[in-house]
Amino acid sequence: MKTKKLFLWSVVGLTVAAVAYRLFFFFFALKHIPFTWDEGWPSLMALHILKGEFPVVYWGQTYMGTQESYFQAVCIALLGAKTWVVRLYPLLFGFLYVLASVRLAARIYGRVAGLITLALMTVPVSYIMIGTVLIPPDNYLPTTALGSFSLLMTYDLAFGEMDVRRRIRKTFWLGLLLGYTFWLHILSLSYIGVAALFLFLRNKLIFIRREGWAGVGGFVIGALPFLVYNIANSFATFRDVGGTTSWAKSWLLLQVLFQHTLHFLVGIKIAYFGDNANYLSLPFGLALAVGGVWILGLVTVLVVPWRSYRGLWRLSLQNVHGTVMLVVMFAAAVFLFCRGDRSASQNVRYVLPAVSVLPVLLAGGLAWIGRRSKVMGLLLVAVAVAGQMWGNVLLLSLWSDPVIVARDIHLPVTTPVRDFLKQRGIHRAYANYWLAYRVTFETGEDIICAEPYNQRFPGRPVKFLDQVQAATNVAYVYATARTRDFSAEEFEGVMRQIGGRYVKSNVGDFTVFHGFEPPYAVPGACWHELPRQDWKISASDGTNIAGLMMDGKVETRWCSGTKQVPGMRVTVDMGSTQVVGRVRLDLGWWATDFPRGYRIQVSRDGWQWQTMADTGPIRWNVFWRENHPVFLSRKGDYILLDLPPAAARYVRLELAGGSRRFDWSIAELRMFTPVLP
Repeated sequence: MKTKKLFLWSVVGLTVAAVAYRLFFFFFALKHIPFTWDEGWPSLMALHILKGEFPVVYWGQTYMGTQESYFQAVCIALLGAKTWVVRLYPLLFGFLYVLASVRLAARIYGRVAGLITLALMTVPVSYIMIGTVLIPPDNYLPTTALGSFSLLMTYDLAFGEMDVRRRIRKTFWLGLLLGYTFWLHILSLSYIGVAALFLFLRNKLIFIRREGWAGVGGFVIGALPFLVYNIANSFATFRDVGGTTSWAKSWLLLQVLFQHTLHFLVGIKIAYFGDNANYLSLPFGLALAVGGVWILGLVTVLVVPWRSYRGLWRLSLQNVHGTVMLVVMFAAAVFLFCRGDRSASQNVRYVLPAVSVLPVLLAGGLAWIGRRSKVMGLLLVAVAVAGQMWGNVLLLSLWSDPVIVARDIHLPVTTPVRDFLKQRGIHRAYANYWLAYRVTFETGEDIICAEPYNQRFPGRPVKFLDQVQAATNVAYVYATARTRDFSAEEFEGVMRQIGGRYVKSNVGDFTVFHGFEPPYAVPGACWHELPRQDWKISASDGTNIAGLMMDGKVETRWCSGTKQVPGMRVTVDMGSTQVVGRVRLDLGWWATDFPRGYRIQVSRDGWQWQTMADTGPIRWNVFWRENHPVFLSRKGDYILLDLPPAAARYVRLELAGGSRRFDWSIAELRMFTPVLP
């Protein structure tokens, strides 16, 4: 009786502690960590849901579902568009993850293992804590939490006994859960594979029986919006993320996984924030002790039921222990990580499903050791919890430093730059992914920021880009802290090459470029296109297809046929003297074939040439578009090359730079003359 009472009070005490600890971290993060980019993305979709839109997948990221945004839409409608409201979603799934893990451990290894899991979860590894109180990255912890519940249901169906009707109902609910999780994130494939395998091992004919069809039906219902979207969009999700890497790289990733990546999931390494490249490690002695606990616990839980593994070779679950299911789940998570063409050492999120089983396996091993020696079992649990607590303290110290938050985590406070833009009447701006959607949400879309090009997924559409490009008063905003993307210094260097004027302002942790004026601007002028019917176009390369530059089709192109080299030329004979002030080059489908620097020359007779514009070699894809510079990044892009208005019959474009990878392509060449009102 005393033992049961002690056990009950232990559960209650640890549960209260787990809730209180997460709430403490939640409010600490609210105070020290600004609204993040990964929170801005789904929150903006929530605002658009409230306006009547119904997105099925993330904007530009077809492998993640929008359930989070629908949840946030309801919360924002009731409580307002506030940071703490947005962060309720990960907090909820942080609690559900604890519940699923504790129940799974208790079901497979007994209530003591469940209690140990609860103790390990009370002060979780720092990576899990980050995903509980913030959203970096989106949907990964919710996928893991729901996946853990699917493992619990799979275990009951594969290893438990129940009547036929109950089994059919439970299989349906498992299918529904897995379908919903599949819509949430494609990372759920590991859970789906494990469930299908163990239900098959339980009953080889399951997929032709009512039980199997109930599961398939539930899956289709749960994933229905996602399935319909993919059918209607040529299976876009699988085209986007369905690639695999080479086996040689997979082998390297496997080594890196155990040497580095998994250390974040067992608490030995502490990321500053999500998959941030910066991290700390536990002190050597403590890291060694924590690593020893994990090795001892996992080896124990794997060795004790070793005889049950033989059942798998017979494709049977007879006398097979539930540990086997957890091991297969871990192997599936590792396999998907190592085979994915987007995986890298710092991408802990891609192997996050492993934490559905790692703490459960550890708890099972420590419970077995505790049955042999309570003192040893308690000591090992204490060491593991102490390591996780130390990691959490390190995380708190990092988050307490505003310099680290702004510089290393790339979350500077945006209030100064938002106020600066509003004061100057700028309501459209370019910024990198880590800033653009923060500012857009924080201002309620009063200031709309877009990435100048898709920095995470090159070539894919960019939300709000059309609105920003169409604006007449825009700014480019760069964080002072250097990120891996285009920097303020690089942008300024390109501006010096392509010409024009601008104002550079340092605002808090940001550099803002604004007040753009194109080179050779003609104030108040309208641009009238020059007729092309009398034109003759020649080229130094690909002369036989030069006429494609004026066939009126952006689907066709003139191409140099060889990599760009300085001196390549395109010459236009307009047939008569015209005043030329602007040249437009449409790139069609070949945005990467832009000229790496250009020289524009004009002539009245074709013999004497005058250079009107010369950029020198250009490395970056930045050119003027009407009233401000833009980055070329997508099909249908075009370049405007301005020059001082000049009377000429002949216009020659000459490359001033070269490229080792790309040809020079022009889909359409057009020229304009300024007309004053």
